[in-house]
Amino acid sequence: MGNLLLAADFQDAHIPGWKVYSWEKPAEFTQDNGIPEWCVTLPPSPDHMTAFLLATPGILDDFDVCVSLRFLAGDKVNFFAGFDLRAGEDGYYQVVMDASGNFRAGWFEKTKWAGDLVKWTAHPSLRNGFDMRNTLRVLLHGTQMRIYLNGVLATSLHDSRFTAGKLRLFAATYELEMRLAVSNLQVREVRTV
Repeated sequence: MGNLLLAADFQDAHIPGWKVYSWEKPAEFTQDNGIPEWCVTLPPSPDHMTAFLLATPGILDDFDVCVSLRFLAGDKVNFFAGFDLRAGEDGYYQVVMDASGNFRAGWFEKTKWAGDLVKWTAHPSLRNGFDMRNTLRVLLHGTQMRIYLNGVLATSLHDSRFTAGKLRLFAATYELEMRLAVSNLQVREVRTV
């Protein structure tokens, strides 16, 4: 991994360096086995809108981002969280995982879903169920995207649609209120040889 560019301090209520979105219920700062976590509770969204949680204030091109997520409560199938990557006016990539041990990668044209790069797929490295910590890592370098799930390379692909933009952490639920714990969010430089 490359040099640290930005990390989320989940022991500071302001989470310095990040744009923090607010919701009806305030987030809580907790610890799980000594790991600082940011716990958010979000209402269901029948219109399938995602809830932005955190975003970089500036534009990024090549970077390596990782986060640990624990799905705590909600609809196991219709509850997912992950990253919007290289987000700009023209669109962005999205990589997500759910509480059922699945992940997906795709892209948006402007603000509308445009297609899958990887369809919803079960992966053996993901822990299935609530209160299980899973780590999502995405490395973007030029046209290459590598997705790691709990340290295991899940897919490596090339796509040239987006070259730079903001990074957003988000969550979505359609039918039930959801509760999510976030930890270990780091953005790093891409290490080149």
